Amino acid sequence: MNLLFIYSYSEDLGGIQKIIRDLSKHFTKKGYNINIITRHRNYRKKKIEKKVFFDVFYFNLRNIFDLFFKKQKIIFCFEPVLPFLILSLFFKIFNKKIILIFCGTQSELPKNKIYRKIKLFIYKFFDKTIYVSDYTMKTSLGDKINKFKNKEIIYPSVDFFSYNISDLKNDELVTLGRISKRKDYISMLTMFSLLIKKRQNIKLNIIGGLSDLRSRYFLEIKNKIKELNISNNVNFFINTDEETKKKVLARSKLYISTSKHEMFGIATVEAMASGLPVIAYDNTATSEIVKSAGGILVDDGNYEKMALLINNLLNNDKEIIKMAKKSLECFKKYNTKIMLEKYDKIIKGF
Repeated sequence: MNLLFIYSYSEDLGGIQKIIRDLSKHFTKKGYNINIITRHRNYRKKKIEKKVFFDVFYFNLRNIFDLFFKKQKIIFCFEPVLPFLILSLFFKIFNKKIILIFCGTQSELPKNKIYRKIKLFIYKFFDKTIYVSDYTMKTSLGDKINKFKNKEIIYPSVDFFSYNISDLKNDELVTLGRISKRKDYISMLTMFSLLIKKRQNIKLNIIGGLSDLRSRYFLEIKNKIKELNISNNVNFFINTDEETKKKVLARSKLYISTSKHEMFGIATVEAMASGLPVIAYDNTATSEIVKSAGGILVDDGNYEKMALLINNLLNNDKEIIKMAKKSLECFKKYNTKIMLEKYDKIIKGF
């Protein structure tokens, strides 16, 4: 039995990529064959690449028709851009298979009114729409939200038992996420330079995925570090393995985020699984998740206030422990087991 995932999949770190891998592993063990069709440039010259839990095909006509004749049972559309939506409809109409749409990184309502109407019209043909957060659902459907009945929120998640819990002893901050301007690392470093004036030995651990396309921005980050004279206080873990990532999270005391936009923010959940208090910019789905974790939210761009709040927090061990316990407690609804059970239920219902 075949399941088809449609997304710009790559080996990069990222929330949607992680969900795809988790679902692929889970459903493969249940006897499904997982195929992924992607427009990512890494697969442009390859007809097919076989992985442990799935096979990856590049988005072209030949591969589309090959997959069509493999009789896909359910289509998971992880990114509601028009080419993927049209391809999903192709399988729905001509192959008469059930389609499941998952709204991810590009779920925002387009500014173009015609394009917006086209997308919302296509959504009506889907058997189920799933959203990674309340924010994602509202931005995807806008003022038409009440017209879509067969919808559900399923939070992305991580396996709680694969993370080590921080003892909160080291004076180290940590952030996690791909190296991109959306994460606003320049603002974070400026904030951190203010914090160093009060805590000279504090460290900032930056765990990030870096692609060639973002190498110029990474250079900006390194130049900013030199300009602020904080090189000895910043540690980079670029494109690191999972075990190293988890060890760095577990040795840190506080998770910080200056991201300007998140449809969900799986990195925040990973920090919660490590028992870390969270402080972040107050925007998009980040607000939703941080509030549930009992964390601290700061207005976008107000890095001076963030530095002040972090310093106050690090001087208050009781509050740190209290927030850490809240993170672990709230994490329960973001555990992978819950996510997989919900997907199992949906597929059984089809």
